[in-house]
Amino acid sequence: MLFLQKIVATAWKIYFLICLIVTLILLYPIYRILLMNEKYFRIGFQLCRFHSLIMQILGGVYYTVIKKPKLSPEKKYIIVSNHTSYLDIILTTRIFSNYFLFMGKKELGKVPLFNIFFKKFNILVDRNSISASHKAFVEAAKRIDLGASMVIFPEGTIPHHAPKLKSFKSGAFRLAIDKQLDVVPVVFLDSWKMLADKKFFSHLARPGIARVIIHEPISTKGMNENDLLFLQNLVYHQVEDTLKEYKII
Repeated sequence: MLFLQKIVATAWKIYFLICLIVTLILLYPIYRILLMNEKYFRIGFQLCRFHSLIMQILGGVYYTVIKKPKLSPEKKYIIVSNHTSYLDIILTTRIFSNYFLFMGKKELGKVPLFNIFFKKFNILVDRNSISASHKAFVEAAKRIDLGASMVIFPEGTIPHHAPKLKSFKSGAFRLAIDKQLDVVPVVFLDSWKMLADKKFFSHLARPGIARVIIHEPISTKGMNENDLLFLQNLVYHQVEDTLKEYKII
């Protein structure tokens, strides 16, 4: 029975990947125009949201937000979440309408076609280089000044043992304190079993509805470098406690 589930799940993964590649090829000329020129970035962001909607429909992947605070459309935020699947990117793009950019690992910049999103639009981080990582966060601060919120996965990657959390890196929280922006913790409950980033031949892949919890923004007003570890641990335990509450871990 498990073998049959793996066959079906793998077939769905292949179908989903084909849909993603085909739609990206069709939209690529427009992405080239919108994501390579800063004055069109906000329009490019809307195209990304539309593309994510297409992928939801084609893949049968939807979401329900169990808890969501009212976020101001005028404010900028640092949005942080657990990272258990590449579906997290598609879902985040649909859930938040505030203009935002992703910070992603530098390896994404080497993937053909997909690297269009990181050439000028989103920001790549080299986790193995302190100087390169610092440069990426300096760039993120500039983009915030130009009006963008930032979405950062503080684990830095999808853990092999997802949905269990990997330790959080400090960059997102340092950036929030430096720019005095509210931190919005997000918890994805189900995306890890809808499109797992593990072995390709795995039963953890299927269409369905992903549950999402969005916690109240955490103010960093008045915080400084001395509050960095407190903020980092506060968000980590909030995410971890939510996963435990819903019996995910």
